[in-house]
Formats: sequence, C-alpha cells, structure tokens
Amino acid sequence: AEEAKGLKGGPLLSTIYAHSLRGDPELRVLMLHILKRAAEPVTDMIHAWIDHGELRDPADEFFVTQRSHCAVEDLWDKRYFVNVDRIPVFFPPSLASEILRVGKSLNFMRLCMDPAEAEAADFRFPSLSAPARVSFAVEQSKRRTCLPPTVESELARHCDENALRKEETWRGAEGGLPRSDGEKTFAAFAKGDAELAWVNELREKVRVSSATKNKRVVTCLLEKHQLLFYLEGIRKFILLEDGEFTRSLLEAAESHEEQRRSQSAEREFQGLCAEGIAAQPAILAAVDAAARGSGAGAALSEICPALLHALRVRFPPAPVSGATAGEAVGSVSAQRWNEFYLDFKLGPPLSCVCTPGVMGAFHKMFCLQWKLRRAAHAVTSAWLQGRSLYRLQQALQQRKEKRVRENRQAANSGQGNSARQGPSTPRGISRRRSRTPTPARGSAALRREEDGRDQPFLWEKLREKEEQEQQSIAQQRCLGLLNEVAQALSHLQVYLVEDLLNPTWRRMMRLLMACNDFDELLAVHQQCVETLSDGMFLYDAETLQSQLQAQQNASTVGAAGGPSTSACSNPIIMALIQELLFLVSQVTATAVRVMLAPLEFGRDAHHRSFRQARCS
Repeated sequence: AEEAKGLKGGPLLSTIYAHSLRGDPELRVLMLHILKRAAEPVTDMIHAWIDHGELRDPADEFFVTQRSHCAVEDLWDKRYFVNVDRIPVFFPPSLASEILRVGKSLNFMRLCMDPAEAEAADFRFPSLSAPARVSFAVEQSKRRTCLPPTVESELARHCDENALRKEETWRGAEGGLPRSDGEKTFAAFAKGDAELAWVNELREKVRVSSATKNKRVVTCLLEKHQLLFYLEGIRKFILLEDGEFTRSLLEAAESHEEQRRSQSAEREFQGLCAEGIAAQPAILAAVDAAARGSGAGAALSEICPALLHALRVRFPPAPVSGATAGEAVGSVSAQRWNEFYLDFKLGPPLSCVCTPGVMGAFHKMFCLQWKLRRAAHAVTSAWLQGRSLYRLQQALQQRKEKRVRENRQAANSGQGNSARQGPSTPRGISRRRSRTPTPARGSAALRREEDGRDQPFLWEKLREKEEQEQQSIAQQRCLGLLNEVAQALSHLQVYLVEDLLNPTWRRMMRLLMACNDFDELLAVHQQCVETLSDGMFLYDAETLQSQLQAQQNASTVGAAGGPSTSACSNPIIMALIQELLFLVSQVTATAVRVMLAPLEFGRDAHHRSFRQARCS
C-alpha cells in the first residue's frame, strides 16, 4: 500500500504486478486478482479507443494522450502519441504502439475522410470467433485495382523489373521499410505472462482490429480519394515527366518572350511589377492548356476530374531591381517564366500524405527539371537556327557561284561567236591581243565593267573565298559544339527521368498497393522522396560536409603528395556537368573568334590601304 500511494494508471498496475513476482504462490494469486480488477478502467479505455476512437480518460491515466490545438493535417503525426511512462510493464511496447495506431485510424477516417467509413470500420460481430473475424476482415478489405491507366500500362511493360517480394527493402534506405505483412507487429509481441489471460484476449482483439481498420484507411485513400492519381499527376506535371506537357510549356514560354521582345520597342517602360503581373496570366493559361491538351492529363482527368482543378501555379514575390528600362522590359517576363513553380492544392486526407515539406521537395525538383528543359530547348533552338542559317548561306553561295559560271560561259560563248564571224587573224597575233596585262596591287587594281561596277581581281577574290571558308569552318564548329551540348543535356535528362524518376516511381506504386497501414504508406512515400532528392541533387548536407573536410585534409597534407578524395553523391551528374562546362567554354571561344574575325579583317584592310596610300 505504501508503494502504490499516489500512483495511478500504468505505474500502479506495474507496481501491483511486481508484487506478484515475489515467489509466494498465494500472494501471486491474490496480486493477479487485484491486478485484473485494477486494470478494468484501463481495459475499458483501450476498448473505447480501438472500437470507437474515443479517449475516455477523465483521470488522466491512459497511456494514449493527445495534444490540443493541432491542425487537421497534423492529426496523424502530432495529435496522438503514447506516453511511455504510463505503459504497464507487462504490456509489450509494440502492443501499445498498435493500440495507438488503431485508434488513430478511426479518428483519421472520422475527421479527415468520411464519418461513415469510421462507422463501417467498427466491429459488431459478437457471434464470430476471432479467427472468423480475421478471415472476414481479409475478405472485406480486398482492394480492387485503383491504379491510373498510365501507371498500370507502365507496370505491365516493366513487370520483370525487380519483382516485388515481401522481404524486399527499399534500395538506398538505411534500415529498409517495414515488410508488407499484416503480422509484422504481432510477431514482435512478447509471450508475456501465461497467467494474464485477459492480456492475451486484449492482444487478440487488437490484432483483429488492426487487421481491418488500419488497412481500411489505406484502401479508402487509394480508392475513394484516389491518392495514386494525384501522385501520378505530381510525376507527370510537377516533375515534368510528360514530354507533351513540357513541350507545350516550352513553346508557350518561347512565344511569350518573343512577343514581349517585339513589343518592347513600341512602348515605354512602366515598371518591373507591371511586367511581372502581365506575365502571370500567360503562364496560367499556358499551364492549363498544356495540362488539358496532353495525353496524360486527358487520361487522368477522365477518371479523376478534380485532378486538373487542383493544379496550381505559384509565383515568388516580385523582386525589386534597379535595372534600366531597356533591360527590364523583356527581362521581367523571362524572369517570371524562370521562377514559377507548379503545385497541387490538396486538402485532408491527401494533404496528410503530401505534406508541405514533401511538396517543397517536389518544388525544388520542378525548378531543376524546368531550368534543365529550358536550357536544352534553348540550345536545340540555337542549333536549329544556326543550321538553317548555315544552309541558307551555303545555298546563296552556290547560287552566286553558279550565276558567275553561267555569266562566264555566256561571255565566252559570245566572244567565240564574234571571233568566228570576224576576219581570221594569225594565231600569235590573236593570243597577244587576248592577253590582259596584270596591274599592280593597289587602289587602281580594279577593272571597270560596262555597268560601271568595279570588279576585284583574282587576289581579292581568293581572299574573299578564304574568309568565307574560314567563316564556314567556324560555323560548322559552333554547330558541332552546340550539338554536343544538346547531347550532354539530353543524357542528363535521360538519367533524371528514365534512370531515376520512373524506376523509383514504379517501385513506390508497387509498394503502396501492398501497404497495410497508414504508417507504412507514409514511410514508402517518404523514402521515394528521399531517393529522388539524393539522386537529382549533387550534394546533401552530410556529403557536402565530408567533401569540405576532405578538401581541408588534402590542403594540409598536399605537400606530402597524398591523393585527395572528393566526395560526390552522384558521379554521373558530376561528369555530365564537367562535360557541359567544357563544351560551353569551347562554344564561347569559337563564338568570340567568329565575332572578332570581321574586326580583324577591317583592321588588316585599314593597314593595307594606309600602306598603299604611303607608297603612292
């Protein structure tokens, strides 16, 4: 009595149970009887919690507690928790966690889904035995196929890709995900005290409730609220996996910027904010048209009409800059096209899966993908325009040479006809008369044509032809370098989409279909986000810190000639970035040479004319 003074709930039951282990059989029987009577309030609280999701704890002694003033989106993670100090010692910790999860599932369905779902999840089959209830629950919880058509066809094409096994863990995860097994929690339960029959009955009831109510949350999310459709919309639109949608956005951005540049010369600058606001309706219209016009958008909206209505365009605050009017008229519009990002407006229960933190990670991935696609589109457009210009110049040059040859042939044929019609002359005299003296190189080294134009002699023509050949070689080199840059960007896109995004997403979809409770679903989704983040971005905090430490160590022992190790979480992207930087430097150097070639030619011509003037 002295030891139990002031105790209640779990600590009181633990104290009573400790007295039953003293070795006295009569005392043990008495203590177990007292323990069963003292545990009735806690047992009633457990039944009310796992059957109805209600916390009936007026004395504040139940080990499941709640936080007040918690948002609906944080209901699953933050509102309810287990107070470890109130768990009786004869209760396995895994049993307390499972009791918490069952009640959370009922409250989650009641507050975030449909109250009818929570009522339907209650067990009211007193005539059924426990095994019959479990089999009935399995029959009722069979999940029909709720995959989007695009994902279903994709999974069918990649059916041989890492077949899903129950003992399979997520690649790259440290501890792996929980197994997709309904008995995973109860297999970890301790045997407990064999004389505590009421604890074993309670454990069986929790197992039966967990077999249905936890899985019913996942089934309701996948079927009624169409979670997989919204996740597929995130992949297609926010992560820019759909090529048709991305191409429409790129074309709209290019068209809008060309229109802005053409109008900038006709009107005066009215402020950066006005330009940014004017660009927003164009972006909104372009995103809506691209989403509705794409094949993936049509297929998803046919089954889930609310998907496209939830797609939103977000803009960061308009920057305040001191740029001049001539620079800012076309730059603010382009800046808006570079800084916007896509988002989904989701409410409970979908917002409990796609939390603000998860959507923030998706927004970063969108910015990376969008800037990469815009760079690839700009390089490809520059290559196409350069190739068209090169072909046009070659066609004009060939046409000019053909016209010169035709004129020469016509002149030669005219001279031949006049020579045949005129008097015959000796061969030597005709040859001497047909010769033209070679003039000195200078300003007088021009031949006057009949129409009054000055025709340069052979050395000027040769110089002009040589310059044209050099320009053609420079253009070909620029086109070749642009082609290599476009190929490097294409390889980077293939890695991000085909080697990283799509396999990770297919793996996530398979695991989500096999989830049995909401915690497992959240773990699968979180591991997918972490895998994509680690693969798309070069460094995380730990990798960056290790690389800085390695560089510092290399700088301290560099004199000894020791090799320096660079920590890179993604050597494939690092190699592609290095290749891109090298190719861009080559393109820049070649473009500078092409731009400076006319200046050098003008300078040489000026010096040559100056020397000729001094000589004359």
